[in-house]
Amino acid sequence: MNGIRLRVFAMGVLGILVLPTGSLAVIVSVGSGASFSQISFTWSSGLEPDSNWAQFDVDIAALTAATGIQQGFINVSTGLGWVVQNVPVNAASSYPTTGSHFGLFAGGFQSSLPAYIDFSPNPVSSFIGGTLNPFTLGHVEYDAGGFGLDPITGPPPPPGANVATFSTGASNSLFLQPGHPNVEAAKNQCAPIAVANSLQYLENRFGVSVPHPHVPGWLKENPGGAVPTSLVGQMDLFMDRIVTSTTVGQGVSATNMLTGMLQYLDTYNLDYLLVRHQGRGFGDLPSGNITEGSATSIDDGAKVTADWILGQLEMGEDVKIAYKWSTVVEGVVKTGAHMVQLVAGGRINGTDPWVTYAHDRRQGDNNRGLETRAVHLRDYDNDGILNFGHEDREFIFAVSTSVPEPSSATLATLAIGTLALVGYRRLRKLKWTPKAGQPDKV
Repeated sequence: MNGIRLRVFAMGVLGILVLPTGSLAVIVSVGSGASFSQISFTWSSGLEPDSNWAQFDVDIAALTAATGIQQGFINVSTGLGWVVQNVPVNAASSYPTTGSHFGLFAGGFQSSLPAYIDFSPNPVSSFIGGTLNPFTLGHVEYDAGGFGLDPITGPPPPPGANVATFSTGASNSLFLQPGHPNVEAAKNQCAPIAVANSLQYLENRFGVSVPHPHVPGWLKENPGGAVPTSLVGQMDLFMDRIVTSTTVGQGVSATNMLTGMLQYLDTYNLDYLLVRHQGRGFGDLPSGNITEGSATSIDDGAKVTADWILGQLEMGEDVKIAYKWSTVVEGVVKTGAHMVQLVAGGRINGTDPWVTYAHDRRQGDNNRGLETRAVHLRDYDNDGILNFGHEDREFIFAVSTSVPEPSSATLATLAIGTLALVGYRRLRKLKWTPKAGQPDKV
């Protein structure tokens, strides 16, 4: 039977539900939980107001109430074609919104968008749409990035229409991880905030004892050069992020992100957490396992794969991913990179992978920008590298963090509790040297 296999992870318990689906789509009208906005990019090095990018937002509670469908897939067509493709929506999600990005005919200020939207219990393999009705086109600002040391020079082209292809016939899997925090980030702080969100999620879900509060912060948040007390400020410190204010700062490399995270885990006795990674970042991360003190990340391969990502999500692991873009738009090279946390994922018709991610699209502004978005994972340009939503964005790095199985955790706790190992931990020489402001092993 065609349906949605829903796996919900809450407090460490995996629940599996089989949700039967119907086949009739419901047209989504104005005011029924769907909206559109034109994006202005406001990177300091790549300002682009009123771009040809648009975002599609879904208020899940409003949509499911208006249509009577509790779980399904939303599709949108405009004059360009099928621009929003099979975005999964589920009332069981703890995240109130979802959505997607797509392209407009052209840039320049616009206030209205003719579009057709429908919401169906089943995904579709093709989509023509229907009569285009005018929707108000709002306006949002986008300033998200900070993975890697180079500044962002501008956005890639927007996702095109009819980009993803879909198989037919099999069931649809959905792996939900409720309860991921999503805290406002400083400028170019995507990697530190992704790790901080990750650790807070593990504390919320498994009771991992994280010693710093997860609130907005940064390296120099305290006067007089005092050590940062926020969790993300600690990540700035351990990852060697160069920053002068919440609105002026560099990103961090894959190497600094991973080694800084491991150093934090080692320093604060969280080295029992299981860490794995795929990808080499910008080529800066060497092959092989990475160890800092007694914390290790296991190398699962040089390229990020959809099977690995969904496998980690299915097991309830926390996953953070980074993607980059480098493209020429009207003779101008536009580059950048970004790291986000994943909160859900699955396969459409048993084969076609997708994920939902959470991030702060307006870094440096603590009053707006937190959002969740869905993208399909494909190798759109057939170059052997997985793409994040469209061909101009490529996966370069992924990290998962999790708590060991109870039996392993119990054994580890007993072992750590022995006098011999305590003595060893006190006497051993660390493989990293604490930087200014970093404590020795606590």
